[in-house]
Amino acid sequence: MSNFTKLLHKTFHVFNRTLIHPYFVASTSGSHHRSIRTNTMSGNSCRVGDGFQDIDTPALLVDIVGMKANMEKMRAQLKQYNKVACRPHAKAHKCPPIARMQMELGASGACCQTLVEAEAMAAGGIKNILISNEVVGKGKLRRLASLAREAGVVLSVCVDSEGNLHDISRVMQEFRATVGILIDVNVGGSRCGVAPGGAVLDLAKLAIELPGVTFGGIHCYNGINQHIRKAVDRGAATAAVVEMTKQALEVVIYR
Repeated sequence: MSNFTKLLHKTFHVFNRTLIHPYFVASTSGSHHRSIRTNTMSGNSCRVGDGFQDIDTPALLVDIVGMKANMEKMRAQLKQYNKVACRPHAKAHKCPPIARMQMELGASGACCQTLVEAEAMAAGGIKNILISNEVVGKGKLRRLASLAREAGVVLSVCVDSEGNLHDISRVMQEFRATVGILIDVNVGGSRCGVAPGGAVLDLAKLAIELPGVTFGGIHCYNGINQHIRKAVDRGAATAAVVEMTKQALEVVIYR
């Protein structure tokens, strides 16, 4: 056994409180043990306590105690902001059981970046979903409407064009479904979204008027800021995002 293999073997046994596998989820915490098994293509599965050399790859090891501590810390930090809800992004883990744990510890729902992620979350029992991106094309919009029509699902999606908003409204009417609409605002990422100002207001008014959709607010996100290494630079970049967000809010609220 190589030194590298020995290290991984030791690491697994240190952090074997949770094992998450593409076809298997198991967890233990103290005396508590819970496992969920599903069929694998080969018929094999992993078990908590298996040696490193016995684990079929790919496999992801998670320290469930540490993960729950992080979730608890987030909930504690947000208590001082009584009007702020926490909706973690599921693309970080792509695992409905983890999303469910987050909701059990205070999260209002899950964010998804793609339609297929949202479909997978809903299939896994996560019913409050925001697709923090635009969904275009007739085929995808029909899938969006089908998902919105599922019992218990509360679904929202971002838009940044009148044409897309009209398309969503038409398909929702066809499926007799309703979806929430967030106006995507470009706050520095320049990948999508409209500039803070009149375009935000125009889309908000249209979302209020059209059938099959409900206006749910605005969406402001510039993920590149989290990769800025120096705190002072990251703070300045975040302040710029906050300022543009305020501009967008003022347009919607006061006009």
